[in-house]
Amino acid sequence: QIRTVLRCTAAMDVVKIERASGLLAKARESLADEAPREAVLDAAEALSIFQEVGHEEGKEESLAALVYAHIAKGDLEAALQIAKDALAGYKSTGDRSGQVSALRVLAGVHAGQGSAQQAWQAASELA
Repeated sequence: QIRTVLRCTAAMDVVKIERASGLLAKARESLADEAPREAVLDAAEALSIFQEVGHEEGKEESLAALVYAHIAKGDLEAALQIAKDALAGYKSTGDRSGQVSALRVLAGVHAGQGSAQQAWQAASELA
């Protein structure tokens, strides 16, 4: 009975990961098509699903897509806040891979704002 429950849970996670992966792909397509509002919605939903199932790579890729969608939308403050919140979350859990991903995205946001000093500072934390 426990094995059946575990198999069902794993199958549900696979379905969720496939859905989130589709949303992430759609968000990237929307960015390429210069439709950042749609990209924000799809990337945010993908991020939520990847967080729910604990899919680290998906979380990091969705985070980046969400931040870049906000940048494309012209909302640099939202992009900056999302990147900072993600970095703080990864630091609090000791997730080094997540920290690197968030710092990379944060450096990109600062560069997009024309803040070379802050971009360099965020990038230097990657070392």
